[in-house]
Amino acid sequence: MKSIVMKTHVVKKALCAALVMFAAPALAETTTPAGFSDQIIRSEPRTETSRLLDRQRAAEAPQESEVPASVYVDSQRRLTETFRRPVPETLREETTRR
Repeated sequence: MKSIVMKTHVVKKALCAALVMFAAPALAETTTPAGFSDQIIRSEPRTETSRLLDRQRAAEAPQESEVPASVYVDSQRRLTETFRRPVPETLREETTRR
């Protein structure tokens, strides 16, 4: 039993020594801080949507609203009305108007 424990200990020491022998030179060759790579990661190409959104962000605010005030007020009233009605027991698509 003692010889098996001794052999295991010797094998572990040999593996550790081999690891240090092979890993140490590779680690010593790096010129970047520990844990960082010197490889440049390319970013994804810009999409048409992101380009248009950037252009819209950079543009000045319009002098007038794109939506007429009457349409905006009407839509806000209809939205308010939907919150006043209770939520139905079952949700289904209505095909006819009341």
